[in-house]
Amino acid sequence: MRNFTLSTTIASALLALTSITKAEEITSARIAVPSWDAGAIIAHDIGNILNDRHGIAVSFVDIEGEAIWAQLDSDAGSIDIFPDIWLPNQQHFFDKFVHGEGSVVANTVPYTGEQGFYTQIPGSEVRLSIDDLADPTVVSMFDTDGNGLGEYWPGVEGWHATLFSRVKMHGYGISDKWEEINATNEEFIGILEARKKVGDPTLFYYWSPDALLAKHNPHLASEPEYTEGCQKLVEPKDDAQWMEKSTFSCAYPSSVVHVLFRDEFLGHKEVAAMLSNYTVDTDTLMAAMLAMKQTGLSEAEAAGLLR
Repeated sequence: MRNFTLSTTIASALLALTSITKAEEITSARIAVPSWDAGAIIAHDIGNILNDRHGIAVSFVDIEGEAIWAQLDSDAGSIDIFPDIWLPNQQHFFDKFVHGEGSVVANTVPYTGEQGFYTQIPGSEVRLSIDDLADPTVVSMFDTDGNGLGEYWPGVEGWHATLFSRVKMHGYGISDKWEEINATNEEFIGILEARKKVGDPTLFYYWSPDALLAKHNPHLASEPEYTEGCQKLVEPKDDAQWMEKSTFSCAYPSSVVHVLFRDEFLGHKEVAAMLSNYTVDTDTLMAAMLAMKQTGLSEAEAAGLLR
């Protein structure tokens, strides 16, 4: 019995040593690049740090939405790091993989963001509320094709924010007065700018910090203040009646935005410390985004302005 205990202890120690050695031999990292500016710039900033300070070869993968979680969780996944995960948008997955299974690790110093419905009304400083969006006169202002429905952009298909936009419209009882603009983030920016040129207003989901808000200065539509319990999302994949069972009858709470990485990176002490403690100053991030838009800097070049 004594020999068995000793053998088990030795075997466990050898297994732990093997795992640490394997992790410390990390020589490459695959970083996801989302379609929004902040996430793309942060991805390249992390890539620069990993390459310049730790000698790790970096590659970039275009991926976003809930698909990232399976890729981070799986040994055969296509990414090792996701640079810009917004909570509470993906709280369900964060709780499962970060707090629950522990296969995904989040940095300890997230930055703060703001999100919600914004309105751009060329030539007007009117600030609308959610109640205003039920007014037929207001709806007609945003009806550019004359079909009787206002148009709004809920976000990109596949984002949890887009699900929240739909739940909000349904919960506020105005989903029958508005129709969605189906577009990627880049496509939507083009639509917004085109509408602004001809004087057409636009209602859309968006977030701060982002250069679009600094450039166009839209107004955040007012909603009832966030209170505990005013927000609940039932995942569509979990229940066919997800819309009816979901609620979001208030403004977004202040968002926290994390970097995510695979748990195997924890074995590489220096890299784990860098990723765990990674943070970004939002004012500096905004300045980098503006420089990218105004001067044509690439995402990688804009990332160089963060340090």
